[in-house]
Amino acid sequence: MTGKNKIEEINFSEDIKRIVDQSPITLLTSYRGKWCPFCRQYLSELNRVLKSEGDVLIVGVSVDNTTECQQLAKKLKLEFDLIPDENLVMRDQLDVKTGKGHGKEAYLQPAVFLYNNGELVFQWVQTPKMLNFGGAINRLPVQQIFEEVQKLQM
Repeated sequence: MTGKNKIEEINFSEDIKRIVDQSPITLLTSYRGKWCPFCRQYLSELNRVLKSEGDVLIVGVSVDNTTECQQLAKKLKLEFDLIPDENLVMRDQLDVKTGKGHGKEAYLQPAVFLYNNGELVFQWVQTPKMLNFGGAINRLPVQQIFEEVQKLQM
């Protein structure tokens, strides 16, 4: 693990609460998987823009296994953790949409959840359509996430 997060995987809805409770400001983002070039680019941009926000806990979540998550975090030189949600808890608890393919029965679509002191204060969930290549493109701009974080730090 590379970041400040102490939870290694999401298996139960309580795990999301345990992640969120680790920091006053927590950014939880789901991504499709290591195979998705758009996700890799988005994670890298999140890292670049938000790495100076020291009091923000960032955690990326996908259905990739622990090894795949760690390898991707290392490859992208992320300063935050990527962890698995192989049981699709985020789908069930936070209504993250899913897709099928790429060797997975289901994978998480992109989503962003921002918490302040354990309370969900901002969310964005990708809805897959033909116009966004099944959820791959037209994501929430990282600059907008940065602005939402800045509001919480005032």
